Amino acid sequence: MPIDSIQPTLVDAARWFHAVRVPVVGLACSIAWGQAVPRALASRADDPPPPIDRFVVRMPDAVATESGAEGELLLLFVPASRRDGTQPADGPWWSRPHPFGAATIRPRAGAAIEFRGSAPSTTPPSPEASPAGASVKPVDATGVRWYPNDPSTFEGAFRVQAVFRPHGVDPTPGGASEWRSEVVAVAMSPGRAEEVDLQLERSAARLFDVPTRLVGPGDPPGWLRIDEPSAMLASAGAEQARHRAWIVFPRGYHDLSAPRRMWPAIYVVPHEGDGSREAKALRDAIAMPEAQRSMPQAVWVVLDPTSPWGHHGFADSPVHGPRAAALVEEFVPTLEQRLRIVPDGRARLLSGHGAGGWSAIWLQQEFPRAFGGAFVTSPETVDLSRIGAVDAYASEAFLDEEGEPRAAYREAVAGRGEAIRTVVSQEARMAETASPQGRSGNRWQRWAARMSPFDESGRPRAIFTDDGRVDRSLAERWWLRYDLAAALAREPLRRVPMWDRSIQVRVGSLDEHFHDRTLLSLRSYLADLRRELGLPRPEGGLIELVPGATFDTIVPKATPATYRAMIERLRDAGLHDE
Repeated sequence: MPIDSIQPTLVDAARWFHAVRVPVVGLACSIAWGQAVPRALASRADDPPPPIDRFVVRMPDAVATESGAEGELLLLFVPASRRDGTQPADGPWWSRPHPFGAATIRPRAGAAIEFRGSAPSTTPPSPEASPAGASVKPVDATGVRWYPNDPSTFEGAFRVQAVFRPHGVDPTPGGASEWRSEVVAVAMSPGRAEEVDLQLERSAARLFDVPTRLVGPGDPPGWLRIDEPSAMLASAGAEQARHRAWIVFPRGYHDLSAPRRMWPAIYVVPHEGDGSREAKALRDAIAMPEAQRSMPQAVWVVLDPTSPWGHHGFADSPVHGPRAAALVEEFVPTLEQRLRIVPDGRARLLSGHGAGGWSAIWLQQEFPRAFGGAFVTSPETVDLSRIGAVDAYASEAFLDEEGEPRAAYREAVAGRGEAIRTVVSQEARMAETASPQGRSGNRWQRWAARMSPFDESGRPRAIFTDDGRVDRSLAERWWLRYDLAAALAREPLRRVPMWDRSIQVRVGSLDEHFHDRTLLSLRSYLADLRRELGLPRPEGGLIELVPGATFDTIVPKATPATYRAMIERLRDAGLHDE
């Protein structure tokens, strides 16, 4: 078959790949585990007004002086029956919807905002209406938003917590810039009003004693934090124009008698957060004696992918600026000048999970000479015609061809197959409730920031409307350029060998985001292209299904095989000591 005949246009390539995909499972079980149970509110005109639940969130002066900027104030509820140790302020829970309220505010010293049932309000109530008779000062707000309804519809035992996340910083839970209240237990029931007072406090999350420089008194550091301005990003007007990374050193790096003086580097892109958790785990693992045999001998560079719009993906984009180019042309050379890292593409490997997995594949494909291989787990959005159950090139995001809700997240249930925990329409409504400006950190909003331009309101343009209609012109003009599957169809002679030589993907058979079905379909498509082009079987590349693994458990399950593959790649380049 002539090569030209299998190179369709961008849109046709995406549609062809979509047509041969494996159908997504239907909705088999109930949706939204743990969601609050509504109660009837009907009443006669002569009945007394129902009691109103009130939750007052108070802000210390430091919130205004340190944050200053506008941000989102969230009031999050988690059913008391959920006993996995998580805090309400770790939400919103996109995969397990729980009720919450949100307001866009600009903090003032000593200010407070009241969330109340039946009549959500941002105006100051009278002192006697507040818990303990405390005065509530006015606060700027665009209005209180509720998901799925206000507290007057809640029934049962909950744990409630408030959190403030300023705009201009990473919106994912646990960031060092957020403020949290204590967790309070409440019992919501008909005929009784809850009055709860919550005081915000500075978050202690991710505060590690990590040096930020290599020189100075004391022992050489096992890890350090690098935070530098980026001239490339600043000149492009990027809102977050800095390079940030955690550097974790291998055994022997500081040993003047060690045989190796120059080291390869492994660039790790986390799925969420600033990378501190992954860096700390690597530091602790390297300290173990068996690490010398089981881990690659390299400098680990855990990149910080956070931005005010969520994970930026290390892709050049209208919202984030030239993140990929700045990394490769500016930050990597800086690290290689400052640290003893081999300045060679074969000495640079990429690793990532989820959003970070997509980033690693993207960087490997866009800069094949800059990196020697990508080793990833559960990468997202490799095929935009199949983002879980949604086709970005179709017309409807919320309902399938039979009019049934499209699944967003699933969960394996022992002995009963799988349960659909969230549908796409729920997830979209939660994200808009959390941040109408597109700063919630939800995957659809951060994907928009990665692949869309700004709209007239100043937020990244959404791929679908509030009623689920897909913006196909946006998908075909902007999102398509980030579609890894469509790129294969567009440039098979260039892209297929990259996958066969340089990209290893492992995904769990029980992946909550349906990444397994997307990757298995992509593996089949690669095999078809390979046969059409007469290319040999892959050497070094693979897409592997790990039975029984989920999105979260795939990382520890795949790590031993991933490390072995990395060691083999470095050994082939003469960069691993036996």
